[in-house]
Parts: sequence; structure tokens; C-alpha cells
Amino acid sequence: MRMIRPEIVRCQFHGKTFYVDRTNGVTPVSLKCHPVNGERRLCVDEDGSEDCFFLFVTDRCNLACPFCFETEKSGFSESAEPWYSVEQLVEFFRDTSVKKAQIWFFGGEPLLGDDWIVSCIEGLESAGINCSYTIATNLTLLKESMRAYSRNRAIRYLVNLDACLCVPSAGKYLDDVLDNVSRLSRDGIEVMGMSVWSPNCKVSIHQMMEAFVSRGMRYFDVNIAHCFKYSEEDVREFAAQLETFADWYISNILGHDLRYAWVQPFSKYIRSLLFPEEPLHQVACGAGKQLAAIATDGTLYPCQVLVGREGCSSGSVLQKRWDRPYEGINDDTVPACAACDLKYSCKGRCVANNVIMEGSACEPEASRCQMEHVVFACSAYIVGELQNHPVELAVLRKAFSYGRGAEVSAH
Repeated sequence: MRMIRPEIVRCQFHGKTFYVDRTNGVTPVSLKCHPVNGERRLCVDEDGSEDCFFLFVTDRCNLACPFCFETEKSGFSESAEPWYSVEQLVEFFRDTSVKKAQIWFFGGEPLLGDDWIVSCIEGLESAGINCSYTIATNLTLLKESMRAYSRNRAIRYLVNLDACLCVPSAGKYLDDVLDNVSRLSRDGIEVMGMSVWSPNCKVSIHQMMEAFVSRGMRYFDVNIAHCFKYSEEDVREFAAQLETFADWYISNILGHDLRYAWVQPFSKYIRSLLFPEEPLHQVACGAGKQLAAIATDGTLYPCQVLVGREGCSSGSVLQKRWDRPYEGINDDTVPACAACDLKYSCKGRCVANNVIMEGSACEPEASRCQMEHVVFACSAYIVGELQNHPVELAVLRKAFSYGRGAEVSAH
């Protein structure tokens, strides 16, 4: 840890211009030349962070989402299941000293290979490798047997509802997906919702959240789609939607409804602004560091977005090799990040997007940076508006201190 004086961030959002000091609890302030009020700790050490692996269960999918980053890949094998065995995966983990990891079952649609998922979990448990498990799915193919297994193994689900809203042929699945969310939630299984905002899929964030939360979901993630250059019109449209989202979010908090409080990436920024005693972070994206994706042929890539892309491999299960090509990349070593006023706060530092759009992990794509500034401004605006309501702001701070999904009384 070391102490820093982060830059004041100038924000324009919802017709207002304000300046954010990240050292004193944030406080959007109206003074044009507001000085930094203090120092803040900076976490610069990645040691101790948990390894994370995205296992591609299959390359196949029962849907065809227009925003999916896999649609343009040329190196996909279209394999129905992994070519390597669970025993070979266990040997790879042992030889690369992986003793504890987050495992994300990915694809394609991983529930097309639910038998392999079960075999993988059983094999890792038998080998004594301590793992947590998440299935990233469109949730259209959930079987009762997999639901029961998930309950017994505390498997989490990350569910994307965009497909049912943006893909005409998938709309028929919407009620089934929401019913599956309800069933999993009733079983005590953690279900996280995800929405991907892209020029091809501009869904209403808060309306989607209401659909999920009504079925028992407590946590939501809004992703800005990879592999797009966003036009000025896209950025303006995104900002306009976030203005509506911010008003909706604030009205829920003022109504003492905390069910919608945890929305990433906004909640990461909101938490950072509410807790200046917590450190900022030099590194956000773990790709090519403590994170890797394993394709169905056993090839490793720095992250799931880069799977199948030529020149991006970083190891092999069969060769028992795991390279970490992006170690050392952080806000201080990327020139554009080092000069940015969101330095040490930005949650949009996506190495894969840089590689795909600019050809280098150290070259951020400018329009993606614009989108992330809008997300930060929205988050700061929410905190600033709630400062006029200290009781509700204190309740929100309490909820964030307990962690996502916690039940907190607003009275």
C-alpha cells in the first residue's frame, strides 16, 4: 500500500457539471478549482488474489445474440465438449500450483454440457482443489437434475436476459427463463443478472432489473459490450438511458427499497465514493494475470473474450503450461491511463477490448473510455443527489458495508 492524491474528476451528467474529490467521501462539489482534500491508500500488490478460470464447456449455443463477442471469431472449433479430460485438468492445476480458484463454466451455452460440468466438479473436489463455481448461461436449458445438483453444491448462476429481449427467435423463452430464476432463488441458489449494452442491443437497464428482482434476484451487472467502436450518438444515447436509470435508482433508495442497490459497475464506484477509507486499486482487469480462459481444445487464453483469437494463446492444459502475458500492465504503465483523471478508479480497463480494437493491451479504445466516464459520472451523481438525504444515504452506506444481497432495515 502507498498513499496518493488522486486527481479531481470533472463530471457532466443529467444537465449538471460537478467535480468529484475521491479522498473525502466524495462529494461532488461545485467549485471549479476545488483542491484535493487529502490522501487515499492505493493497493498496488496483486499477490494473494484468487486465480480465476473460465472453462469453455462447449462452443455451441442454442441462441444467436447480436452483441455476443464470439460471433466474429475465426478460430472457434465448434466443439460440443472439451477435448481434454477432467483428469488432465486436475494435473494441469497441480503442475501450475493452483490450489484454490474461481471456476466459471462458459461457452457457448454451458448447460448444453451439464453432464461434463458435474464430472468436472466431482473431479476437482476429489483432487482436493478448493473451488467456487458459477455457470454463465442464458438459462433456457435448465434441467431439474442440474437444479438439484446446483443446490447441493452451492453453484451460482450468471443469467443474461438480453437474448430473450433482443433476439426475436428467443423471445418465446422469456417466461421460462424468469420461471427458472424464481426456482433457483427459492432453492437458495445465488442468481446474478447480466445485461450487455451495445449498439445492437439497447435494452432498458432498470426495466430488465425489475424483471429479475421480481423473481428473487439480488445482484445485477451491466456490461458495455466488447468489440464495438461507439459513436458519439451511442454515447449520448447511453448517457440518456443512465439518466433515467439514476433517477429510478435514487427513487428506490428514497423509498427505502434496497433490493436494487447492487448494480455493477455502478455499485463499485458508489462504494468507493462512500468509503474513502478503503484503498483505490492500481489494477482492475485480471486478464493474463490471475485470470485465464480454457478453450474446448485445452488452449489457454488471457480471458474468455480472447478465446479463439489468433496470436492470443497463453498456455495449454495438455502441456501443463500457463503464461501470464499481461503482468505489469496497470494504470501507471499504460500512458493513456496514467494521464486520465479516472486513474486508480476506472472499472473499464478491459485488456481484451484493447487487444481486439487497438491491437495492443496497452492502448485503450477511446470510445470505450468515454462510456466508462459516463458510468462514473452516473455513479457520482447518485451519491451527490443522495447527500441531500442523509438518512437514506446512511442506510445505503450500511447496506454496502454488509455486502451485496444483505438485508438491511431502512428504518
